[in-house]
Amino acid sequence: GIPTYGIIGDSNLITTPSFYPSVYGRFYWGNKHQILYTASELNTMGLVAGNVIRSLAFDVETVGSPSNMDNLTIRIGCTNLDSLNTTFITGLITVVPSHQYYPALGWNEHQFSQDYVWDGVSNLVVEICSNNSNYAAAATSTTRYSVTPNQSVLYYRADNLTICSSSQITSSSSDRPNTKFGFIELVDSNYYNYSWSPVPNQLSSNGIHASDIPLSDITYNVTVSDSIGICSLVVSKSIYTVTAPFDASFSFDSVICKNGGLQTFLPIVSGGIFTGVGINSNGVFDPNASIVF
Repeated sequence: GIPTYGIIGDSNLITTPSFYPSVYGRFYWGNKHQILYTASELNTMGLVAGNVIRSLAFDVETVGSPSNMDNLTIRIGCTNLDSLNTTFITGLITVVPSHQYYPALGWNEHQFSQDYVWDGVSNLVVEICSNNSNYAAAATSTTRYSVTPNQSVLYYRADNLTICSSSQITSSSSDRPNTKFGFIELVDSNYYNYSWSPVPNQLSSNGIHASDIPLSDITYNVTVSDSIGICSLVVSKSIYTVTAPFDASFSFDSVICKNGGLQTFLPIVSGGIFTGVGINSNGVFDPNASIVF
């Protein structure tokens, strides 16, 4: 489908060659950033549960020279954290594999090699990392950013070749790069997995539809997770059964005799159908089919 674009961050603040956070910074050999976007920000941008994120972009003001960002990698995942402080979030999935990238003026869009489905409730964390083998302040491509009320960026910068695999932290910041997301406005059940506990008597092959006739009160818990297995949500539904005695008596307004006419059993408590000798599937009693004389 044709993607829709939404932007988070609208300030015109601009980084400098030695400023950090800096997703295209070259003041050190390499840098690793984790950037947090809250669920409310994503909603305001236009993203809803089930939408498929396919790209993100950062807004470049000036291009460095040389501008190459070696081993640039982007990962993404969800979190319940509202602020980033001291520890990088692990378990993220790679959506842009390692490659050499050259920033350009304006929005630099990074297309995902793997779609990411947002669950609609979790905060989103994006990790962007690059690692060159040299540094030069003039090589930094500056970007536009906005100041957030929370610590929305966590970063590590150093002169070594193990930046992206490192768990070390340089600092946290509220200076977040303006970001544009490209996403598909659809909810496709094929992007989700459904796990039931307990498992109903009848369950469709995709796990979406179920039916059961419980003999006692029961609560079904359905874990809905994205196809990548990063984000999940548990939905619960309770079914209550009626086990107390109830009046199922009936009466006739005429004598029932063999070879007599058909009569319908109408229970006092509606909703049921009588069964037994001489009663067909519609609850109709036929004296000819019974042992009445």
